[in-house]
Amino acid sequence: MIPKKEHYIKNLIAQGEHDRQDFKFVITEAAKIAKSLSAFANTHGGTLLIGVKNNGMIAGVRSDEELYMVDSAARRYCKPEVNFLYENWNVEGKHVLEVKIPKAEQRPVFCKDENDKYWAYIRFEDQNILAHPAQVLAWKQERQPNGTIIRYTEKEAQLFQTLTDYQTLTFNQIKKKSGLKHFELLHLLGDMIALRIIGISQTEEHCSFYLKNITE
Repeated sequence: MIPKKEHYIKNLIAQGEHDRQDFKFVITEAAKIAKSLSAFANTHGGTLLIGVKNNGMIAGVRSDEELYMVDSAARRYCKPEVNFLYENWNVEGKHVLEVKIPKAEQRPVFCKDENDKYWAYIRFEDQNILAHPAQVLAWKQERQPNGTIIRYTEKEAQLFQTLTDYQTLTFNQIKKKSGLKHFELLHLLGDMIALRIIGISQTEEHCSFYLKNITE
């Protein structure tokens, strides 16, 4: 009979990698795992299973070393720091480290790259992808103590009319059809996303914007 603890981990592994779960065979650099921490924290939260290959095979790890890497990534490479919970499991005589990352209360959570630049990631399916700058601006607006205040000017009218006419467009398509300048459009979208007026749909290869229904 398989122990209950092994059942728990094997059930997680059977789900495969998805938007709330990622497998890591081994962690070689804290900077690399920081991307996963940022992506989970900025999206729905998630679980890292360390010591598990992409195909679901249990390889096992030296849990103390892996935990040190995760902690280093969370404290030294993420801004703000990422809080996490962890559990060390013994499965088939091998150690699997389970790391749970909650959704951040205040976003964006950035991670530092090899050039000491900070980027925010989101989780889409089983991939960590770079968050669109308009989404990053929206998160920053949501953190403002006085909220987001906008005026309805000709620029806002141009943006609304363009999305009304074409429903769903990429950033460059909106810029071309509305005639708005790059940075003014970027900040307008950030404000509107923060106010839940405009929605953003982002995948690994595509990002588009649309007017949200009042009931969304």
